[in-house]
Amino acid sequence: MVKTNEKNYRTTFINLMSETIPPEQLLQQLLQLQSENACLKSLCEEYKFIANTRETEWRTLSLKTVNNIPLQSNIENQGAEIKNLHEQVRDLQQRIEGGFNRENELAREAGTAANYLGENDDLKSKLHYLQSELAEENEQVKRMYNQNAVLQNYVSRIAELESLLSNAEEEISRLKKENKEFNE
Repeated sequence: MVKTNEKNYRTTFINLMSETIPPEQLLQQLLQLQSENACLKSLCEEYKFIANTRETEWRTLSLKTVNNIPLQSNIENQGAEIKNLHEQVRDLQQRIEGGFNRENELAREAGTAANYLGENDDLKSKLHYLQSELAEENEQVKRMYNQNAVLQNYVSRIAELESLLSNAEEEISRLKKENKEFNE
């Protein structure tokens, strides 16, 4: 529509310059140009409103993103803790296996496996405790990853809004330029 309006303005201007136009036709063309100018002004106001709305959304989303940066750091810290817990569980499992081997060996050699059963039960309870703690940490990491996914959606929405805002600003600038050229 804007290109058509621009073409109409040029055609009208060229007609004005190249020939004498009857006053009725000139008045009709003037009214048409005024109507188109009013339409462009309305469109410009609409774009300004959209740009302001999107800028407000962008600021809101930017604040949300900034406020969630500590969550990402927390996710990284908890990821490191989970790796440590995995290593501890692996070490404990190896110790338990070693304990079983020692227990069997000593039971065969000395027949005193009762002393090692207590240690084995202790290691089993530690393993159970660490496994339940690991499960809780895994749930917390899942929640953090979900929050991170939401943040990534905010970031992509911000990028989309910035692009739309940029397009709207370009459109407003172009309309202002056309309006200025027309008024000159």
